[in-house]
Amino acid sequence: MPTPADRLPPGVNGLALKIQALEREVRELRAARRLESASISSGRFSVIRPGGTTVFGVGKLPSGLYGTELRRDDGTLAVSVSGQDAGTADTVRVLSRDGKTLITDDEYADGFLGRPWVPVPMIPAVTVTAGSWVTTHIGVWLVQHRVLDLRASVVAPASTTGQVRIRALWDSAYIQLGPTISATNEETFLDYRATGTDLAGVEYGDRVVITQECQRTSGAGTVNSWSHGTWGSNTYDSGEA
Repeated sequence: MPTPADRLPPGVNGLALKIQALEREVRELRAARRLESASISSGRFSVIRPGGTTVFGVGKLPSGLYGTELRRDDGTLAVSVSGQDAGTADTVRVLSRDGKTLITDDEYADGFLGRPWVPVPMIPAVTVTAGSWVTTHIGVWLVQHRVLDLRASVVAPASTTGQVRIRALWDSAYIQLGPTISATNEETFLDYRATGTDLAGVEYGDRVVITQECQRTSGAGTVNSWSHGTWGSNTYDSGEA
């Protein structure tokens, strides 16, 4: 049971002892080793700004997968490493404020760029009357993507047939990308995705020459060969890698 003496303020000796104990604890704290490493086996570490918006998170993300995300001050996702969707783990993404993917490595083809898509410049179209293959367009593809998207067409007047094909040259050998298309009194289009199956052996940073070729196979009219665009782009699934 407390006594009246217990209610008295501490004496000089008692206060000195408390100060000494506090000084000792401060010295021990200063001498203690700082954190060198730590791990989180489950859960998530987050940095939250006043108001409740998460601007940084690492660990288990809302998707249920593990990864890292960096958000803008308004909470919109800016950068993520994995954890986006099932099947796309370990993918680095940079996103716009409205959620569009601006920059990413390829989801299925290791070592290749996914986005942005990069065009391959091709020289303008020329007319063809030759009965053998003539190169109408040529461009150099400095490989960054696993896929090459191609769009071309051939135009031939009545009673005349023309053909167009696209080929790639690297390692001193030509291969054809997609089918040969032909037209008589019309314009015929070629839309083709050259994937890892077509481009086996092509690696990131390789120099590949892309040629579009045309020939007249019958008739006396003039055949036109058109290149509508050539782009390096990302894979759509693991089968394209």
